[in-house]
Amino acid sequence: MAIMQQYRGNEDDWDVAKMKPGQFAVSLDRKYVRMCFAPGVAEKMALYDAFEEDMLQIQQILATCEDIQTAVEAFEALAQQHANDAAASATASANSATESSDSATLSESWAVGGKGIRPGEDTNNAKYWAGVAQAVADVQIATNDTPGIVKGNEGEINIDIGGQMSIPSDFTPQTTLEAVTGTEDKKTFFGKVAKVITDFMAHAANTSIHFGLTNNLLATVAGTALDATQGKILDDKITALGNVVTATVLTATGGTSVASGATASVTIPFTWPSGYSTALLASLRTTGANGLAVSAVLVSSINQNVTVTATNLTGSAVTLNPSVMLLFGK
Repeated sequence: MAIMQQYRGNEDDWDVAKMKPGQFAVSLDRKYVRMCFAPGVAEKMALYDAFEEDMLQIQQILATCEDIQTAVEAFEALAQQHANDAAASATASANSATESSDSATLSESWAVGGKGIRPGEDTNNAKYWAGVAQAVADVQIATNDTPGIVKGNEGEINIDIGGQMSIPSDFTPQTTLEAVTGTEDKKTFFGKVAKVITDFMAHAANTSIHFGLTNNLLATVAGTALDATQGKILDDKITALGNVVTATVLTATGGTSVASGATASVTIPFTWPSGYSTALLASLRTTGANGLAVSAVLVSSINQNVTVTATNLTGSAVTLNPSVMLLFGK
């Protein structure tokens, strides 16, 4: 004969699903006894005090009821009360069994997954993470010949678990700027980098060597450069000036021979450009006529020609063959 441990305590602390057939459970708070007939099935047992209470209620019904119908209804109410108590007890037992089963299923899900009750349970369980941990533990430290985990050494560049970088400080900054070759040792490399950073910071701090930009055409003080956007403005001004003024070069055809001491004139025709209202003599050249003294240049807008008059101051005849440049303005 097996000896079984009996349950004792408050009813809400019981797990009926864990009771074995033949075990008793004594409710200290509700003062009754249950007996387990199968896992999750623990029936409430009738006690002497309960019988005595029922007998007192029956006696009271018989003493107070004035007719059979009233007595029957009272007995039916008493029976229904017992039925309700029994149903409540059975429901509590079933719920406890269900909760126990659900708890076991959830525990298995967290342990190995595969139960279909949690999102991602197949990659978020004790078995999975144990495998990941084992895989990491099996990876060896990387060497020149073997791939693996790169582990920082003392005195090297390292990043701790908090993300803080530590850089060795046992180097001396270079005195001159030198290019990084990729073949220098660690101390030389950091020395070169430190020199670049030091010079850059010094340059940035020295504001006296930084020139500003002038973004207008009004400045009269030296010391700043012209902003690039002013290039478009200058180009527009040049284009506009070309639209206001145009130039024409006129040259006499064949020229005129001028005797020594004589005065002669040469007339050069031109076409007045449309849209322009004024003309200005910009230049005059008497090609190959050394010793000629120009005495007059007449620009006629009516006749649309230029007349050049000159006197020969040499002792022999020369040719007067002038060229002139006219500027026409709007």
